[in-house]
Amino acid sequence: MSFTPFTGIDNHKRSVTFCGALVAHEDADSFKWVFTRFLAAMGGKEPKYIITDQDAGILKAVPLVFKTAWHRYYIEAAEFDAKWEEIGREHNVNNIDWFQEMYAKRNQWVMAHCRDLDMGGVMRTTQRSESENSFFKIFESKSGTLVEFSMRFDNAMDQQRHIQKQIDNCNRHTFPVISTHLAIEVHGAQVYSHKVFEEFQEEAKCSIGTCKSRGFTECDSLEVTTVRDANRDRNYEVTYCPSIIL
Repeated sequence: MSFTPFTGIDNHKRSVTFCGALVAHEDADSFKWVFTRFLAAMGGKEPKYIITDQDAGILKAVPLVFKTAWHRYYIEAAEFDAKWEEIGREHNVNNIDWFQEMYAKRNQWVMAHCRDLDMGGVMRTTQRSESENSFFKIFESKSGTLVEFSMRFDNAMDQQRHIQKQIDNCNRHTFPVISTHLAIEVHGAQVYSHKVFEEFQEEAKCSIGTCKSRGFTECDSLEVTTVRDANRDRNYEVTYCPSIIL
């Protein structure tokens, strides 16, 4: 039977296993049962989105169980729309059905079209799957029985949760080193986990010499500014709501 773990990501950007299932057949009926049991294990609360490969059984089963979750694939693409059109012209494939179908489904598999989702940019199917596979291989035994597998799975979950608690404790009782004079860096150290703050800190340090704001304008209850990124030679519109306090 195939083992199918449900993997998410915590605020330390570490893989976390919600649950797992064993299936004898990878078809629509089996995946419908798996998704139904997963939903029950989560108390009926659907995820905001679910990321899978393009397996035909999964594609059929997802909309039968999940009514609000956004189902998407993961393939990373920068400046997607322009590049897609360029590739289509260059290789003369714009009239091919598959090419048109994939473009029509871009909201399901292109990262650039998923940025409005929480954590949408950091969830990668291959990345997380490889991480989970590596983790579970420590506990697996090909010659073991189903009972032994269940015991090994419980041990794996105990270790995963124990490591999470250790990291949580470290975050509560230590404070990262501040490297700039920016007030936003201090604020970031207060609200982010250490892992996320490390990445935010690097972005903040880089912005000192490369990004420049071109003044604020007020629009209703919002403040809007244009930020120039010299490294990428691009402008970004940033919207700030003063009434929201994190």
